[in-house]
Order: sequence, then C-alpha cells, then structure tokens
Amino acid sequence: MHTTSDKPAFRCSVAAELSAATLQIGWSRYPIRVTEVSRDGYTLLVSSAISRKLSQGAKAKIQHAGEAWTVSVEARNQSEAGDIVLRVKREEDLTRLVHRGETFMSLFVHNIGLRNADPVLTIGAICGIALIVLMTPGLGDELGTSSFITECISNGIRGFCGIFSS
Repeated sequence: MHTTSDKPAFRCSVAAELSAATLQIGWSRYPIRVTEVSRDGYTLLVSSAISRKLSQGAKAKIQHAGEAWTVSVEARNQSEAGDIVLRVKREEDLTRLVHRGETFMSLFVHNIGLRNADPVLTIGAICGIALIVLMTPGLGDELGTSSFITECISNGIRGFCGIFSS
C-alpha cells in the first residue's frame, strides 16, 4: 500500500497570464514566471543572471497566487529559449493568515472603513477626538475637564516656544 509521501507529486501547468511571481533572494526581489505547481514545490522560469545567484540547495522566498513560501533549489535545467528552468521545493509557508480573530478594535476599524489603517494612527485619532470632546465648553465645563486640558495645552505650547526663544 502506498502513502501520499511515497507517490510522486502531480504537477499542474500554470497559465501564462497567471504565471507572474516574485522571487526574493536576500533583500533583492526579481520577477519570475511559474510554469508548474505541485504539492511539493514549483517549476520556475528565470533568467541566467538570477540563476547564478542561487546554488543547489540555496533558499529563497517566492510569492505567487497569494501565497508566500520559503523554497530551496532542487534541480536546474536550460530551456530552449535560453532561460533557466529551476525546480524548487517548498520549505516553509510564509502566507499570512487573513482571519486572526475578531477584537473590539478590529470590528470598530472595519465598520468605519479603516481596515488597512495603521493601528497607532487609529488609536491616536480616537484619543484626539475624546480630548476635543472633553475640552468643549458645554460638556467639558460640566465635567470640570475643560479648564485643565486647556491649561495643559497652553503650558505645553509656551514651553515648546520657550525652547526656541532662549
């Protein structure tokens, strides 16, 4: 009886319009084409200049079809067009998970259309809005916060301007 690991991996051809990928070697990124995909790895079409940067067993990162993987070079062949055909093996899945769990802040940010906003900027904006509300004459005077916040801001501005006037 054969197990899944005993059988050779079935290779699927990739259509030319879907073959664009990026290969990262160190800090450099290179455009490449993926010609075949299997459960074990990829078959890549790269230029000879990119191929020279990768030795047998060398590791690189590939981004293709919404996935990111660390791969290692298994085999290298020359194509008829002069490009190099690399067979790489998948090592580690680097694809980020889309769903990380819902938190209160993620629900709030999603509902106001700031899904891709920087969280620090979002929290700063929320704190700024809260500060402005507490400074307003009506609510700030009722709560007793308006005079303290106004005095704090004016002292900060005077201190900041005092640095440059000395």
